[in-house]
Amino acid sequence: MNPLHLSDVVDYVEKNIPVFHEKRLDSLTNLKLTDVLKRKNPYLFRAKNVATAEQIVRNIVDAHLSSHEEAIFGDWLEGLAIFVNQKVYDGRKSGIPGIDLEVDKDNVRYIVSIKSGPNWGNSRQLGKLRQDFKNAKKTLRTSNSNLNVMAINGCCYGRDNKPDKGEYFKYCGQKFWEFISGDKRLYLDIIEPLGKKAKERNEAFDSAYAGKINTFTREFLSEFCTSTGQIDWEKIVRINSAEDPAELPTPENFLEEIVVEYLKTDKKKKKKNILTRFPPEPNGYLHIGHATSICLNFNLALKYGGKTNLRFDDTNPVTEDTEYVDSIIADVQWLGFQPANIFYASDYFQQLYEWAKVLIQKGKAYVDFSTPEEIAALKGTPTEPGKDSPYRNTSPEENLALFEKMKAGEFPDGHCVLRAKIDMASPNMIMRDPLLYRIKHAHHHRTGNDWCIYPMYDWAHGQSDSIEHITHSICTLEFVPHRELYDWCIEQLGIFPSKQYEFARRNLSYAVTSKRKLKQLVEEGHVRGWDDPRMPTISGFRRRGYTPESIREFCDRIGVGKREMVADMSLLEFCIREHLNKIALRRFAVLAPLKVVITNYPEGQVEHLETENNPEDPDAGSRPIAFSREIFIEHDDFMENPPPKYFRLSPGGMVRLKSAYIIHCDEVLKDANGNITALHCSYIPESRSGSDTSGLKVKGVIHWLSAATAKTAEVRLYDRLFQVEDPAAEEDFKSTLNPYSLQVVENALVEPALTEVRPGEKFQFTRLGYFCVDPDSTAERPVFNRTVTLKDTWAKEMKKAN
Repeated sequence: MNPLHLSDVVDYVEKNIPVFHEKRLDSLTNLKLTDVLKRKNPYLFRAKNVATAEQIVRNIVDAHLSSHEEAIFGDWLEGLAIFVNQKVYDGRKSGIPGIDLEVDKDNVRYIVSIKSGPNWGNSRQLGKLRQDFKNAKKTLRTSNSNLNVMAINGCCYGRDNKPDKGEYFKYCGQKFWEFISGDKRLYLDIIEPLGKKAKERNEAFDSAYAGKINTFTREFLSEFCTSTGQIDWEKIVRINSAEDPAELPTPENFLEEIVVEYLKTDKKKKKKNILTRFPPEPNGYLHIGHATSICLNFNLALKYGGKTNLRFDDTNPVTEDTEYVDSIIADVQWLGFQPANIFYASDYFQQLYEWAKVLIQKGKAYVDFSTPEEIAALKGTPTEPGKDSPYRNTSPEENLALFEKMKAGEFPDGHCVLRAKIDMASPNMIMRDPLLYRIKHAHHHRTGNDWCIYPMYDWAHGQSDSIEHITHSICTLEFVPHRELYDWCIEQLGIFPSKQYEFARRNLSYAVTSKRKLKQLVEEGHVRGWDDPRMPTISGFRRRGYTPESIREFCDRIGVGKREMVADMSLLEFCIREHLNKIALRRFAVLAPLKVVITNYPEGQVEHLETENNPEDPDAGSRPIAFSREIFIEHDDFMENPPPKYFRLSPGGMVRLKSAYIIHCDEVLKDANGNITALHCSYIPESRSGSDTSGLKVKGVIHWLSAATAKTAEVRLYDRLFQVEDPAAEEDFKSTLNPYSLQVVENALVEPALTEVRPGEKFQFTRLGYFCVDPDSTAERPVFNRTVTLKDTWAKEMKKAN
């Protein structure tokens, strides 16, 4: 599905939000947003329905926050204002439309306005801004006074000092969130009059730029969202106009059908939102399977106007760690999602304990001193009923006392458990008196040593959902048998009726997605850590150079179903290739250098030739690259005895150096062992790219680097970690590890610009593949990870030849 852009917000505002004038409401039916932006009708847009306005703004803000490492709202507004300035007014420094958010709380009105203009406040003037905020907060505590932040903006304008926009917006953005935190009525305020000066400016702008201003709606606002790559407007606005259930977005899978039916049949739908949750256990890093669940839960809620909680299932202190908690939060946000809340099952330990006592008092739970082996034997088989535990008929009073002793730490680990009392003859073996609590005298990463009894997943899951009022608890298919217990617990307690639904797990070929097996790979040293670029973890993919957009696209392509499937690794690789092809800058690198001496090129001469940064992006421009008498090419781009259809360099053959000249191979130099050490070639001066008058036609084009300017770098060539499609099916999955999954090129050569890069930056090494700067990289020794190879048509030709 194509994502919605800011233009969709504009369209919605134009169609659904009426315009109010201070004194009169008539004669405004034909008002257009473009007119407002031209200052002809600078009125406030306000939503006719407060809840609708609130939802619009909250959704927009949520989307913004989910797409930034640093959530600074002002930065985004500034970017939009500057973009408007560049596109509409050719970069002129005045008359720039502003964007305001108006907040109304207890008859106190706040306006935050961000504008682009010629004079921004510098660091010295920020002191005045901070004092104004401080004074304003004092006023707010004592009276219902107005706080107009736009007036504060005015005090920051400076004419004589160098602008410091970054500090200004960072501070404004932070203070903005301080003011509007909590449940407050929000309005969308599109424009604020600039007064007489603005009117005078607009008279000139109307005649000079009217045609461009009319394009403000869809065309370049969409371009703004696309070019910045900051905001995914997927499914944000559509729900805001769905006041009638018939107008709900069209469902695209069975889970969305369930949600639509829920919204249509629930009479209280206008007072309730869809609320989903993602409940990882913090006992390892998230992998690609978790990514599909994250995308499913968050996108399902976004599409239908709801939210998603991130809740850690931290009920097993032995395996959990804050390192895993931090990594999970980072992974969810990196994928582009901002949880409505971050909760922990441990937040509910006391409530879960109290509810367990309710079950005991109702005769629905008992303390069992049987060993694990005895409990398993008494459970029976799928075809034979189980047998009652000898402790099953203990009185509620005695069970309650025993359970309190369990909590007080009077029993050692494994001495007894708390079990639900349901039906030992149930055809669903989960319902044969399942375990609710076990004893573990272990330090918990959040509650310390406060507890020595910990709830089982089946007990913590449904009740935690209920506490948070989760409407749709989405699980994988292995939890289908657990749904009956999920419902039973909620019914016995009479609490909020959360509902569980299941979808089929999505696995990935040439990978394992078991945390236990992934942890084994880490602890036994088969990989360098959880974020090793060969690992199928989200952090591993991030370090390898994958983008959140590519992983979300992959999850969208494999879809949601009721039948388990294994997604092909090649599909994931296709998604990242497709995205990086659009955004990655092209650079030259030579991994296996072979020296070429151009004998007829003047010694000591260096010329700079232009080459494009990204042919898929005309706005990416070009860069100069040095050309000299001695260059390096890839060793694989020369073959002494080439097969048919070989179009690269060979003895007596010609090839074009990309963005440079055609060269002819005249001589092959070898050492005493017959190894090729260099080539002597001649160039055709009239064949310079872009001005070729030689009339020569060559089919091959290869990349190169000047020996005079090339820099050394380390390049890590990553491949699939396993050699077989389904390593988990093998008796020993580690026996299928690919010994060539990592090959390190210690002394690769790169363009000089590639020594001034930051970790995470992505490039296409021309003809070699897509690469990402590794965190190990330094200015003295840059390190690049291969994300994925390019499509290699020559490999297919070689395969045919063999």
